[in-house]
Amino acid sequence: MASKYIILDTNILSDAQKPRPRPELIAWLEGLSPSKVAIPYSALFEISYGIELVSQTDPERANKLRNWRAQFLSLDFAMPETTPEVGEIVAKMACKGPLKDHWIMWPDVSGAQRRKLKFGSDPMIAATAIAHQMPIATLNVRDFLLIDRYFPLPGIFDPLSMEWIVDPPSGWTFAPDLQPEVERKDHGTKSPNIEAETPTCKIIRFRA
Repeated sequence: MASKYIILDTNILSDAQKPRPRPELIAWLEGLSPSKVAIPYSALFEISYGIELVSQTDPERANKLRNWRAQFLSLDFAMPETTPEVGEIVAKMACKGPLKDHWIMWPDVSGAQRRKLKFGSDPMIAATAIAHQMPIATLNVRDFLLIDRYFPLPGIFDPLSMEWIVDPPSGWTFAPDLQPEVERKDHGTKSPNIEAETPTCKIIRFRA
């Protein structure tokens, strides 16, 4: 069954916190109901990894980013579970030759080559979307279109052009969720729906 949520790719989160984010993206986020937002584990990993890289050269900037991350994580959004099905889908992607650019070859101690997942986590985000039947909003349409060619995705949305590059599941809508209760990121517990009072996505409110 199709989910009511849309997964936000890492590049949307990182672009939104910049001092000068893209105005088209901000306009879309301001109109996006929090009741629709899903953030996958892999996006949080990429954000944290990027912050740790920044800390090696600019500790002050890294601390600001950590504060932004803490504020971001305090928001009320859905976090799709990384299920065994997600792992199985990623494994199949890793064995698909045309998707090799999503993987990196690193030498082991013997000098032989072994395959490891890039820090760019598009396959994990795509697998999460497939397993949970959630469309993806991304600024990186091309890479997800390549994945979609071999592993059909439940929708790809480009917030800059405001276009569905791949159609979402039948009946999916950006309309706010009006159910009395919604699942949240605290391990599937439920909390009252307050979207009628807070109709816009607060992700852009916190800038590093």
